[in-house]
Amino acid sequence: KIARPIATSAAATTNIDLSTGNVFTINLGANITSLTTSNTAVGTYLIKFVQDATGSRTVSFPAAWKWAGGIAPTLTTTASKLDIVTLVYDGTLFYATIVKNF
Repeated sequence: KIARPIATSAAATTNIDLSTGNVFTINLGANITSLTTSNTAVGTYLIKFVQDATGSRTVSFPAAWKWAGGIAPTLTTTASKLDIVTLVYDGTLFYATIVKNF
């Protein structure tokens, strides 16, 4: 099954409803100070964070996400660039990795 990305515009508080798909695009026109997920199911999710033409937008990732290397990353802040976060949810924990600067 091919998934179409679910697009969301960033707000200070942004929620990703994981029941709507497994590929998401977050268009960063604002900083995200609170990022949450809802309707979680075991699986793998891709989240593409896209900087707007201004750039310099930031995201505060959930403290519960376990990052490869143990430290939550800082997004690429260059205008119009994007980073892709992969989340693997095992029913208990989110394991996260990031590929940056596309």
